[in-house]
Amino acid sequence: MLTLTRKAGQKLVIGEDICIEIVSISGRQVAVGVSAPDSIRIYREEIAPPGLLERILGRLTKDRSIGSKA
Repeated sequence: MLTLTRKAGQKLVIGEDICIEIVSISGRQVAVGVSAPDSIRIYREEIAPPGLLERILGRLTKDRSIGSKA
């Protein structure tokens, strides 16, 4: 996992069509804005469909282990 430090108003760009902006920070709460095509589904962890996070994490773990062998 890539971990980045951002301040309010700063953005991250993923690929060519996804932008994540740190809208505001208040105490321990961070407001995050996401701009992405309608075809991209965006879920909060607590309401993601059952099994989705496990499948994603499994793919990420598999991809990392393949990459580390090369």
